[in-house]
Amino acid sequence: VEGRIVRGPVTKAIWACCQILTYALRPVFIKRQEITRMHIYNWISQIAFDGVMLYFFGWRPLAYMVLCIFLAGGLHPCAGHFISEHYVFPHLSATQETYSYYGWLNLLTWNV
Repeated sequence: VEGRIVRGPVTKAIWACCQILTYALRPVFIKRQEITRMHIYNWISQIAFDGVMLYFFGWRPLAYMVLCIFLAGGLHPCAGHFISEHYVFPHLSATQETYSYYGWLNLLTWNV
């Protein structure tokens, strides 16, 4: 699907901005996971935190956090590892889905 839709520079920029969504949601579709009590606790605590933020500070801090997620995982130069780690390289085996980067940028990103 991505190969047919993302072709020009504009769609590639949009894809790079929203790539964090596929990075976060892909595991849900690839390997289903049983919902446990800890998942429920996580959802409750996150919704409660967001509700407290919304109640005391309004919508702007929540919007700021969402925009930060897209900026940090999108077009930011240090977010390139999201893309480079999961591209398929012809010299790797078909079963290997990730690729590690060992360049100078690790000095800045602390080998994320």
